[in-house]
Amino acid sequence: MEPRPAPAGQVREIDFDQLFLNPYSGAELGRRREGDLSQGLINLMPFVYRLHREFAAGPTGVLILGVVSLVWTVDCVFALYLTLPRTSVQFWRRWGRSWRIKKSRSSFRLNFDFHRAGSLWSWPMLAIFAWSGVMMNLNPVYDLVTRGLFDFEPFAEAIASLPLHPNENPGLSWSEAEATGARIMSEQAALKGFSLGDPDSLGYVRSLGVFTYGAGSGLDIRRRSSDTSVWFDGDSGELRQTFFPTGEHTGNTISGWLWALHFGDIANFTPYRWLVCLLGLWVVGLSLTGMAVWLFKRHARNSAHHFRPAGQLR
Repeated sequence: MEPRPAPAGQVREIDFDQLFLNPYSGAELGRRREGDLSQGLINLMPFVYRLHREFAAGPTGVLILGVVSLVWTVDCVFALYLTLPRTSVQFWRRWGRSWRIKKSRSSFRLNFDFHRAGSLWSWPMLAIFAWSGVMMNLNPVYDLVTRGLFDFEPFAEAIASLPLHPNENPGLSWSEAEATGARIMSEQAALKGFSLGDPDSLGYVRSLGVFTYGAGSGLDIRRRSSDTSVWFDGDSGELRQTFFPTGEHTGNTISGWLWALHFGDIANFTPYRWLVCLLGLWVVGLSLTGMAVWLFKRHARNSAHHFRPAGQLR
């Protein structure tokens, strides 16, 4: 929720941004300001989500996580390279050793093997989550790379292509807009050859003077959120823009898959959500074993320097 624009010289403020209503009677069930712990435990999970999404620090937190995701992506590439054999002789046999945890009485050896083999076996998932983090928090970098490799139309650019047309009072009523959106969506489905599911969203963008209408479709990847929508003029009902998650631009299709994989939201595939849950614990384990390897090597280097013969010290 957000307040309606105030007359010139006035400011309207509300102490909530989410409102919960009974879907049958319209009676108010509750309201809250997302992630504000001062309002009590009703905001605990939204706060955890904000912490995950932006360190609960707004744009600064988004930038920090974007940089961390980029470093993580680069780290994935170099970490994979470091596991490769230094010679091409018996390459696959030598590299196969990196994928195994060998029996050893040495705690360092077991820790090192678990870190290396564990990282290799989970490398595709680690790379997906790292790069999707860049997509969500460091858009300029993601857009630059994706555009350089694939046919890609960033969402922000598609929105920017729409002319600014501030309009507080559209000519279409909400019921007329719903009917117009349903008609346009059906026309697009017939034109593009995709199936339609239930409608799930209707909104109005005042700054552009357009209604947005979303519905589930055969183009969607995500299970809990439809990403197929049409935008049309608030007065004339003329189609202004379409957004399809797959089928039009290769880069957009890849982005749609990254969103779904990151959120564990692939349609009709619940086991993947459990895999994402386990991956969170797996990353913690890899981080701890990586720290242990680094600390052991650091201690070994310091010990070697400390006990070096006096004639070799400089």
